[in-house]
Amino acid sequence: LVLTACVIGLIWENVLTLQGVLVYPSGVLLAGTAPHWIIAMWALFATTLNLSLRWLHGRWWLSALFGAVAGPLAFYAGSRLGAVQFSDAAVALAWLAVGWGLLTPLLMLLAQRFDSARGRLGQAA
Repeated sequence: LVLTACVIGLIWENVLTLQGVLVYPSGVLLAGTAPHWIIAMWALFATTLNLSLRWLHGRWWLSALFGAVAGPLAFYAGSRLGAVQFSDAAVALAWLAVGWGLLTPLLMLLAQRFDSARGRLGQAA
């Protein structure tokens, strides 16, 4: 699950940076790409999907709303701390809302699938 979330995050973050929506002032290995630390944040986020965010499992509309609100808020907080810059704040926050609104239910679905696979493996033993 963590590896899958990192791949999804790498693709999404690079789309946003290559389009110029997000600008990262530090940690970038290749110009125009997402920094390594933001991909690590995706890994950390993935660890919460079957634990503290389990209440979103099966609640697709609620997880979409959660992502559409919490994702942009997290990036806004990051911008206030100087970790990310927006080329145009309104456009960036809109892209982030749409992206996180779609990716959060997808990640919840993947989390459920990986969690139920773990359960089946535990029952077989």
